[in-house]
Amino acid sequence: MKGHVKIELTDVVSGKKDVYEQDNMMTNALAKMLAFTSGHSMGQSTLNVYASHWYYLLGGVALFDTAFDTDPNHFYPPAGTNMVGCGGVEDANSYTWVTPWGIYNAQESDLSQTDTKKMVWDFPTNHANGTIASVALTHRNTGRFWGFGTSAFHNTQTTEKNRIIIGESIRNTSKGLGGAYENGYGTIGSSLLTADGTYLDFCIDAENDYKYQAKVCLDGISIIKHKMSPEKLDVFRSSTTYQSFVEETYAETFTGTYFYVFYNTDEKCLYFWCLNSNNYSVSSMDIYIHKFDMTSKILTKNWGHIVQNAISSTNFYPTGLIITNNSAYYLSVSSSVYKLCKYTFSSGTIDNITLSANTDAGFRGRRAYVLQGKIYIQGAVYNSANSNYAWYTLIYDTSTDNVYYTNSNTTRQYNSTYSNTYEQTIPPIDNEQCVFGSMLPVYSSGNSRLGLYSSFGLDYEGGSNYLNNSYANMWTPGHYLATKCNLAEPAVKTAQRTMKLTYTITKEEE
Repeated sequence: MKGHVKIELTDVVSGKKDVYEQDNMMTNALAKMLAFTSGHSMGQSTLNVYASHWYYLLGGVALFDTAFDTDPNHFYPPAGTNMVGCGGVEDANSYTWVTPWGIYNAQESDLSQTDTKKMVWDFPTNHANGTIASVALTHRNTGRFWGFGTSAFHNTQTTEKNRIIIGESIRNTSKGLGGAYENGYGTIGSSLLTADGTYLDFCIDAENDYKYQAKVCLDGISIIKHKMSPEKLDVFRSSTTYQSFVEETYAETFTGTYFYVFYNTDEKCLYFWCLNSNNYSVSSMDIYIHKFDMTSKILTKNWGHIVQNAISSTNFYPTGLIITNNSAYYLSVSSSVYKLCKYTFSSGTIDNITLSANTDAGFRGRRAYVLQGKIYIQGAVYNSANSNYAWYTLIYDTSTDNVYYTNSNTTRQYNSTYSNTYEQTIPPIDNEQCVFGSMLPVYSSGNSRLGLYSSFGLDYEGGSNYLNNSYANMWTPGHYLATKCNLAEPAVKTAQRTMKLTYTITKEEE
């Protein structure tokens, strides 16, 4: 596939027009998600061979202030890269209060040809102002609902999902089923030699078809990996009866009743901490963070320490801790003011960022993930006007300490099996992969939402009837870069200029 970008900046006073044109490159984002889908459509398939997929998978556009590298496996915007403008194919809404928004121009666009699609967006004088160094195509809903984040919260109370359902993974092995609890905790085992305690899923290696699980015991940790495709089919027994696993154990002493995990995809490190509480909201407490490096296979006890006296908030959410190699992030709530807190391990200092919208359940359980230096917190932002809750993704840039808001919906998942469980996010093993998991059972019957459901499928967008949606436990975030186009010279959009963006994609013969 070949793409071409044309940007026309017109001065509304002098009439002078500057034109910027550049070809793009394709990333491996679509190839990787489609490769996984083709081998894991065990339930309702989302890769409908009777449908055309370009409209959704390539129907969003985003403009950025920084040029991208040319590695096709780097398909998430890195830290320090900000979205300047965005738009969606066939979405001509005005959204005058959303300054990055571009209005789709149906008259100048041409979608009638089979192998060539021409999409045109217009940006008025007060929209998308700033330096434009690169342009990318993404999923339609990510472009439409500013899925790469804006500095201000613009709530349209939309329900468009930010997740693409890509297939179903087998969830357990002959060892047993990974645990799922409302606040994302596991129970600590008495010994590595006994069967008690809970295994928690923590990362996915889709390219090698492995899912990883961890269990903390009083005398060490156990790491298990197993295939996500069934190894054997027996008409008399479940495939999980035969599903093998590889287990590695690491000796160490731990105390506590429950353990919690956070996997950092950028660092390929599993962080975990042990508590005597399984309550998602607690008053301040000492927390010792332990670290397991997936590359070096080194376990470090008490790697980090969150000191009780340093936390001054009335309540905070230790179950939803987000850990990087230098800081811990968590939500604090005091007098109905919600703050994203950054605790620096080396100094013990806390930086508080007051959020511009109410924030709640996105910090309960394991819902956040890290990609290219940006932290994505799902189901974090809502607007309770008229009791109409809309759960969106919040983005934190670790390089600038800035928070960005989206209108990409990540509805909380309930099911009747695990008593109002918040569906967990199991991220990829590294940031060159795109397959995530919820690891809950899929839709069964009645009105229960078993596992992950989404109307944000590869070939389906809307609909409120659950049975008309796609159900699976594996997904990909919509905020990918399907293409990258770095302008030879950055374009500068000002309030004295309008902008017309034309993006043409054409199929090339192999």
